[in-house]
Amino acid sequence: MSSAPSRTVAGGPASEGGSEASGHLALVAVQLLFGVFPVFGRVAMDPERGFAPFAVAAGRIGFGAVVFGLLAVAVHGRGAWPPRALWGRLLGLSMLGIVANQGLFLLGLARSSAMDAGLLVCLIPVFTYGVAVVIGQERPVAMRLIGVAVALLGTMPLLLARGATLSGDHAVGNALMAVNCLCYAIYLVASKPLVTRHPPLVVGFWVYLAAVPFLPAFLAVDGLSAAASVGEDALWSLGFVLVFPTVVTYLLNLFALTRVRASTTAFYIYLQPLLAALGGAWWLGEELHAALLPAAAGIVLGGLLVLRRR
Repeated sequence: MSSAPSRTVAGGPASEGGSEASGHLALVAVQLLFGVFPVFGRVAMDPERGFAPFAVAAGRIGFGAVVFGLLAVAVHGRGAWPPRALWGRLLGLSMLGIVANQGLFLLGLARSSAMDAGLLVCLIPVFTYGVAVVIGQERPVAMRLIGVAVALLGTMPLLLARGATLSGDHAVGNALMAVNCLCYAIYLVASKPLVTRHPPLVVGFWVYLAAVPFLPAFLAVDGLSAAASVGEDALWSLGFVLVFPTVVTYLLNLFALTRVRASTTAFYIYLQPLLAALGGAWWLGEELHAALLPAAAGIVLGGLLVLRRR
């Protein structure tokens, strides 16, 4: 999803007592903010009163680079600057985790619904495991492979919804968001060795910094605004998108990962479809269409099979 550079980063054992409880509360807050992100994103990109999708993506990249840069320098000093030997690798990671991830998600969201976006984000842990198996980072386990297949089949009702055609606007939007999830999954797997050797906050700054040169291209695609004049609601929604799903969620995840096991964070992602569906119905008047139920069943069941412990 469209989201901070890393939603799940390698972490140590869970702390005990109240600190662990605070970690779980932080994860709930993360899912709440990510869950309503598609709702505010749709308002920010309203065709009649909002911004163009690539303009929103450019805003997230620029804002994230500045904020994470300031935080990384404040916490790590000179260690915040990336070594020259890593520049090429960081550019590749940034293309996957920031440029393609955010661009595809926002383009897809503009053509689909908040409900569909909240559900498709559950493909991230499924894709992550599949990519890790393909490159040999994890070993294949039969039940988890079945889970990957079930989750992928679960996306079909969304791709075929509203007229049973792959050429419909929602189908194209959902396909773009599914590819976005795959790009983010590849980024997570490829960045794991980097995150284990460098502070996550510094890595977050590096990948955002490597995406900054793409800002002019993003703005050149379709300009700043999708409308003749931008409404106040679109401005407030853009502000929410820049501050909370872009920065605050990442920092809350770092806080949580000092208190709970990293694997625990994956389970919380399944709160997002419910939150996105409720937010889409309440704020945007989106209809709970029939394809959501079988899609949710397939994606959530597949995800649980991938994430289950022995």
